[in-house]
Amino acid sequence: MLGSKYLCFFIFVLIFNFSLYGIFSHEDEHNAHALFLAALDHPKDTTLSKQAEIALKKLISSDIHANNHHYEVRLIAILALEIEQYQHARHILMKSSHVSQQFEQFFDQKVKDSNNLHLLYDYYLYSGLIFTRYPSFNNSTKDGINSLKKALKYGQKIGISDNEKALIYMYLSEAYYTLYRYRSSSKFAKKVLKITNNSDLAKRATNLLSLSN
Repeated sequence: MLGSKYLCFFIFVLIFNFSLYGIFSHEDEHNAHALFLAALDHPKDTTLSKQAEIALKKLISSDIHANNHHYEVRLIAILALEIEQYQHARHILMKSSHVSQQFEQFFDQKVKDSNNLHLLYDYYLYSGLIFTRYPSFNNSTKDGINSLKKALKYGQKIGISDNEKALIYMYLSEAYYTLYRYRSSSKFAKKVLKITNNSDLAKRATNLLSLSN
C-alpha cells in the first residue's frame, strides 16, 4: 500500500516547488533543487543525498539568496533522509533525536514569529512528511499529523492546487492508518477522492479506503 510513498513524495515536492518558485535560473540553485528532488526520489542513494546536502549548504552560506530559510528547511529534510541510510539502531535513534531538535530550533528561530506564509507552509509540510513517513520518526507520527494539518491551512492561504491539497490529505490518511485510526484514515481518503483528478492518487485513496473500512 505504501510502496510508492517516496515516488509520490517526489511528485508532490516537484509540483509544489515549480508552481511556487518556478524553474530556477541560477545554476547553483537549479543544481541544488535537482539534487534535492533526486535524493527524495531515491532515499537509499547515499551519493545523491550527500550531494544535495553539500549543494544546499553552499546556497545557505551565500548571502545573496532571499530564500535561504527555504533551503534550510530542505537541508533538515535531507539530514532526516540520511538517517534512513544508517544501519545501527543506536545511530538512528541518536540522529533522529538530533534532527527533531533541529526542526524545533529552526521553528523557534526562523518560523515562530514569521509572517512569510510560504516559509510557514514549507516548514509544516516538510516536518509533517518526515515525522509521518520516515520509519526513524515513528514516535513523532502524531506531531507530523498536526504539522500536515497546519501545512493545509497555510497552503490554502497561498493558493495551492486541489491536487497538492489532495496529496496532503493522502499523507494524512496514511498516517492515521499507521496509528490504527481507521475512521480518520477513511475521512481523509474520501477527501482525496472528492477533489483529485489524478488517477494514481485516486487509486491509492480507494485502496486505503477499502482497508480502513
